[in-house]
Amino acid sequence: MIELNLFGYPSVWQDGKQISGFISEKALALFIYVAETRETHARDYLTGLLWGDTDDSKAKASLRSALYNIGKLLPDALDVTRKTVALSAEIQSSTTQLRQHNDPTVYTADFLAGFYIPDSPEFEEWQLRQREQLRLLAVTAWQKRALAAEQAGETVDAITAWRELCKLEPWREEPHRHIMRLHARQGDYAAALHQFKLCAAILEEELGVEPMAQTLRLAEQIKAARSQPRDNLPAESEPFFGRSERLSDLKSRIPTQRLITLTGIGGSGKTRLAIAVGRELNQHFLNGVGYVSLDAVRGKNAHRAVVNALISILSQADMLPQAETDKPEEWLLEQLAQREMLLILDNFEHLLDAALLLDRILTETDNIHLLITSRERLRLRQEQIISLGGLAYPDASAAESVFTTPSGQLFIAAAQRIGADVRDANAVTRICQLVDGLPLALEMAAAWTDSESAANIADSLAIDFDLLQLDERNRPNRQRSIHALFNYSWQKMSVTEQDCLRKLSVLRGFFSYAAAQTVTGATRATLARLVNKSLVQTTGDGELRQHPLLRQFSAEKLRSDDLAQPTATQQRHLDYFRAWLNDHYGGDNIAPLDVTQQVRVDFENLQAAWAFAVAQADIDALSAILPDLVRHVTRKNRYADFEEMLTAARPLFVNHSAEEWAQFLYTDAVTHFRSNRPTSGHNRAAESWRVLEAIPQPTTEVVKLQSAVANVLLISYKIKGDYPTAIQFGQRSIELHEAVGDTFGIVRPLSNLGGLYTLVRELEKAEALLKRGYALCQTNDNHDGAINFANNLGLLYLEKGEPDQASDYFQRAANEAEKWDRPLNAMVATTNLADVALRTGRYDDTFAYCRASQALMERTGDIRLNLELFAIWGAAFLRTGRNAEATEKICAGLTQALRFEHIANTLYIVLIAGELMLALDDRAGAAEVFGYVATHQGSSEWLRESAEYHLKSLPAPQVPELPLNEFIENIIKAINGAGKSPHSTMSSPH
Repeated sequence: MIELNLFGYPSVWQDGKQISGFISEKALALFIYVAETRETHARDYLTGLLWGDTDDSKAKASLRSALYNIGKLLPDALDVTRKTVALSAEIQSSTTQLRQHNDPTVYTADFLAGFYIPDSPEFEEWQLRQREQLRLLAVTAWQKRALAAEQAGETVDAITAWRELCKLEPWREEPHRHIMRLHARQGDYAAALHQFKLCAAILEEELGVEPMAQTLRLAEQIKAARSQPRDNLPAESEPFFGRSERLSDLKSRIPTQRLITLTGIGGSGKTRLAIAVGRELNQHFLNGVGYVSLDAVRGKNAHRAVVNALISILSQADMLPQAETDKPEEWLLEQLAQREMLLILDNFEHLLDAALLLDRILTETDNIHLLITSRERLRLRQEQIISLGGLAYPDASAAESVFTTPSGQLFIAAAQRIGADVRDANAVTRICQLVDGLPLALEMAAAWTDSESAANIADSLAIDFDLLQLDERNRPNRQRSIHALFNYSWQKMSVTEQDCLRKLSVLRGFFSYAAAQTVTGATRATLARLVNKSLVQTTGDGELRQHPLLRQFSAEKLRSDDLAQPTATQQRHLDYFRAWLNDHYGGDNIAPLDVTQQVRVDFENLQAAWAFAVAQADIDALSAILPDLVRHVTRKNRYADFEEMLTAARPLFVNHSAEEWAQFLYTDAVTHFRSNRPTSGHNRAAESWRVLEAIPQPTTEVVKLQSAVANVLLISYKIKGDYPTAIQFGQRSIELHEAVGDTFGIVRPLSNLGGLYTLVRELEKAEALLKRGYALCQTNDNHDGAINFANNLGLLYLEKGEPDQASDYFQRAANEAEKWDRPLNAMVATTNLADVALRTGRYDDTFAYCRASQALMERTGDIRLNLELFAIWGAAFLRTGRNAEATEKICAGLTQALRFEHIANTLYIVLIAGELMLALDDRAGAAEVFGYVATHQGSSEWLRESAEYHLKSLPAPQVPELPLNEFIENIIKAINGAGKSPHSTMSSPH
């Protein structure tokens, strides 16, 4: 590697050694020129460049000598021909570091400083051009570094960079001013004024001029700042929790954006955040941070009131001189124009008519930055909005982490101030959820911990928020209770806005503008005003939401109306979501992908609409909603919530028509199956079947329902292991669908009965049914049905011993499930692919598919396939000799099996547990397990054959006559005790 250092007198290095021995400076100049230009040059051009004053023959001879010399010193550095010279070696030049990498530290002197070639005017001209370009690059690079460091708050690095600029261009005043300002911001006024004196001396000596007015004014500002306080921020009496990301964001934005408004509902912590960022930026502004609380500022003329407040508060803090003027606004602007500072104006929402004063401050000053806290936006062009919600808290499933979240930390700190010791993580999490992390509400709730348990506080908050109040004397009246806090905002609203807000209380969670307008009758402009006032929150996707506590407040206002008004509003709410369900789930179609993503927006509202219909005993609305609601629940796996909704409506349906009652029972049955409670699901399905069988002249719709119930009973008896009865109901379901020509509904029993035939090894019947159903789904664009049939066909071919064909169908199912956003179907397909990989000995693939299936399971929240997944996973670990991991997965599966009633999947994990016991050298226990599986009536042919295969090499077992759950509990004990005793514990009393 050849290195060139060309800043200052040039030097050439190779492999760490300096090269000397160039026969002349022109020889060195020749090499530098070829290396720097990196072009192919004609020999005649080079002689003219360096030996233009010599006759042609001598010039050529000089060129030959120089080239020979370079070739001896740096072999292979140049590519020389009879007519041309070019660079052929890899060169590292100091100029490249500057040109390509913007590294100004290499610029230690001007380009080729002190290097002079006589009688070579063209080379000299090239040298001067390069010098000017590189000098400009160095200046630009140092300036970029300085500004970036300054913006990042890296003061030492910024000063260093500006000093380098001063070395390059000492007469430029801008770098001097930056150094002055940075020293002053740090409180080092002596260093700042020393830099000013240095600047003035340089200008006098080199140019014979005084510094510019801007530099003189800065020097005067620094002298004045020496005697002024850095800030008048309130003393920090409480720790600052959470908002670290917001704090960091504000620290980076405020120096470059001159007007930022912190908005949020009352009690969201706007003031505390503004003060915290003020402390962080105290050293960033020459004149520090001025804090002006406008909470107590009143007056008919808001503009004048804010001017007077600014002058009064900042003068009292010695941040402005005492004003003696009959034009206070002009005096204020004149004073601010002489300063560089951050002004925090706190609680601006009741003085919005003074917003144009802020516009004047921004227009008529250069270095005043404004941070405003307000419940309502200022609606100024320059305004940047940062909206505050509640502090972060965990969901119920991660309640133990609450004390490490900002909400939990704030609650505990507030409780500790009054001597309370709170340790109930679940209760604290509930409190955080109920107040949605609102800081003031958390402090108010914590104030009760000296007399109430956290659980009691949470229970009270679930009913109303009357508990949320403080009796602290040093708080403003409007902050002593949540009711007063919201009432303060309520009184400042127009009648139209109040009407809209109270009606919005019937909406739950997130909702759309369309829902809000339909339910309230308000215009979009009214809703926008409520958003601007922080009374309604909005997301980036255009959804709306009321804070839960504010919704309680609004609901109180709605209930205070005459009874007709709340009922009418709730009826509009019911009508809207009834129509929404019908639009997206009506008929035989499933809602498109973009709509079904809206579950977080709509489900709480569906619950509320259903509850209102139940309260009104509106059986017609409930009956109309039910089929579409079932589809929405199915897509979003909300069965636990749906079960509660059905329980509430049951008394209305039981006394209704037989058809409606049977439909209700069928829906309730499916819900119980989906909630992993097949016994209660079976009972409801059987009751629905009896009701339908008793209808004397069934309509087409009744027959369709009867066929659907028969399909559920097929599934139910399959789960119980009663395959003959399951087959009878499957055949009956298909017959009923065929009787009414239902080509859409028939695909379900075709799929389920085909899968059942596969399980009992009637493979020809299975193939006929599955291929028939698959063709129907493809013809009717039934994507969900096609995915199910692809999965079942894969299982069929797996049973037939054709794993490649099976994998093909499973992969089709997985691809289609991903395409149509069906994570539950994707989970089934991925688990099946894991099974194929296991059976074919591809264990790396098995593990990959298992991990993917587990991720899908966590996404859907549906754990019905956990038993099969854990069985496959555990078996793969066993067969790769990883017994510890196998034990973990198999025991997890066995534990979950105690909660399930799916016989086939339960027996699968039991079978793999027998393999684990073999690996743990408990042969007697393994024999009992395999014997139990081989003789259980719910075992499929494949399970029975697998168990019998293992039994061939084991002693004849004494199979215990135990219920399946009791047997599983004994297996878990045997596995956990396998390391302690060589003999089986399987037959020990339970």
